[in-house]
Amino acid sequence: MANVSPLLVARHEAAHAVVGLKLGLKLVEARITPGEAWHGHCLWLGGERFALACMFGAGVVWDRLCHEGFSAADAELCRKHTTTNAAVGTCYKIAKEIIRNSRAAHGLVTRALLNADDYRLTGNDLKRILRGEDD
Repeated sequence: MANVSPLLVARHEAAHAVVGLKLGLKLVEARITPGEAWHGHCLWLGGERFALACMFGAGVVWDRLCHEGFSAADAELCRKHTTTNAAVGTCYKIAKEIIRNSRAAHGLVTRALLNADDYRLTGNDLKRILRGEDD
């Protein structure tokens, strides 16, 4: 997406981070990168394939909830970690439910990404924030 705002990118990456952490995945870092077209990523250390699929699906779900189209790359990665269209749909449903039940956590992660030095947070940073140990 061209000309996306830092807030949109932070919200998208926060969806990945929150869903992945809730599913027990090991987050190495979440980052948003400034530029003419802001972009971001979350780096994960392995994990169960279905949980990874749900985490990738979180990007698609978030974008759809916000009526911002969707990330074709996230959809492709979700599909890559599953075996059927039904499994992809299940991943989207799980991600959507986690996002809906984690609005406060999603907001905390979004703000933390926007306020972080170099727009980068480690997995441990995010765990502390979600436990309420950081502002």
